[in-house]
Amino acid sequence: MGIIKDEFTNLKITAKKRWELRHPEKAKESKRRCAYNYYKTHRGTMVKKKTDYRNDRKTVVTKLLGGKCTKCGYDRCISALDVHHLDFKEKEYREDYLRKDYDLSKIVLLCANCHREEHSLNKEAYARRH
Repeated sequence: MGIIKDEFTNLKITAKKRWELRHPEKAKESKRRCAYNYYKTHRGTMVKKKTDYRNDRKTVVTKLLGGKCTKCGYDRCISALDVHHLDFKEKEYREDYLRKDYDLSKIVLLCANCHREEHSLNKEAYARRH
């Protein structure tokens, strides 16, 4: 238990931290409960912040990709525009399009209708090949 030995040599350690080191399972449960209670009481603001963050990022990505559907030119509503990956095999689970080293040539901006059509055509072509 190297952690407890270090605990006594470090004079700045708090009583709460000492308790957490001695009772790791109880501390984990306590933190989980605190996080849950915080979420329950602040859910509205947390959801709003996350929604605002996503909307801001979508606005930036939309502007980077031209601001309109590459197939039909639709540009009236940003919410109706989707990012389409040209090669779905290269798609990462959580991509950060605003990363400096991200290659924007892998993706295009499509309106919802064109995006659905594109995936429908891809499925039909795949079914014909197999």
